[in-house]
Amino acid sequence: MFNNNVLIFSVTDFCNARCKTCSFWKTEKAVFPRKEIIGKVIEVLDKKLDVKFLSLTGGEPLTYPHLFPLIKEAKKHGMIIQLMTNGSLLDKWKIRRLTEFGVSFIGFSVDHYNETVVYENRGLPNLLAQLKENVYHAKEAGILTQGGITIATHNIREIEKITDFALNNLLFDEVYFSLPINLPHSTYKLGNKDYDNINLSDAQLINAVDRMIILKEKYGNKISHRLNFLKDIKRFYLKEKQLYPCKAGEKIFFLDNHLDLYDCMVKSTRLGRITDDIHTLKNIRCYDCPVQCFREGSIYLNGLKSLPLFAELLFNKNYWKVIARKTHLTKFV
Repeated sequence: MFNNNVLIFSVTDFCNARCKTCSFWKTEKAVFPRKEIIGKVIEVLDKKLDVKFLSLTGGEPLTYPHLFPLIKEAKKHGMIIQLMTNGSLLDKWKIRRLTEFGVSFIGFSVDHYNETVVYENRGLPNLLAQLKENVYHAKEAGILTQGGITIATHNIREIEKITDFALNNLLFDEVYFSLPINLPHSTYKLGNKDYDNINLSDAQLINAVDRMIILKEKYGNKISHRLNFLKDIKRFYLKEKQLYPCKAGEKIFFLDNHLDLYDCMVKSTRLGRITDDIHTLKNIRCYDCPVQCFREGSIYLNGLKSLPLFAELLFNKNYWKVIARKTHLTKFV
């Protein structure tokens, strides 16, 4: 019934940064999934939801004390695992452990090239220096490194410079862009209307997407987005008909740190508690938001319309590196 589904798992609502684009840092007492429940959670994800791609996020997932057992369990069930982090809690030893336990991707937040600006917006000292070192160790360990640029008022004019810095100085394998979640009913604390730093107009965002398209044409697969996705997001802001509906709730799911399953963190249709009875949605065709982690994954999950996109992956060396690590065929890449 399900096939190659995606789950975004927010393992904690706590973060050690103080970013001006979100409010996780306001969490006073972290809530984590218990260690003894991990096996059951992963089994449900595998057997009931057929999750093949697991993205671990937060808050800051590296504050979760049982992160490594969770990753190990997911790997045993054959999942491709991505870790999203601000990078401040990583070091060479932890990166090696992540590799051994089965992480294929690490997505690092990087939203400026100036250390002072980064500190002003994230509250983490010397973060760019840490990122450069950790990207080096991750690539050395064979993990695909992704630089995630969250678009906000402090960097929207400098998308090109930040992208160049991320690829040519920090040496990320890929860069992707996250647009602000400026929706009042989101279950996720990544921005809301109380945060001036992410209050951007549609005109500003259309211009930003146009520049992302130019960067994609310049850098090719070093910009991880498909052109189809970027063009569809531009149609969203232009209020034009979009070509690829979101499949959140049918093929892509969001699991929070309380183990409640949702279609996504924006519309927040609760599908049940993951350890109890859960249900999924059918024939979803949602166009209500531009959130990258759901919308972009969905372009691969739209039947025959998605076949040309899979064909594009045949020419993406980064994709084959991940497949090689998963199947131990490293001599072929």
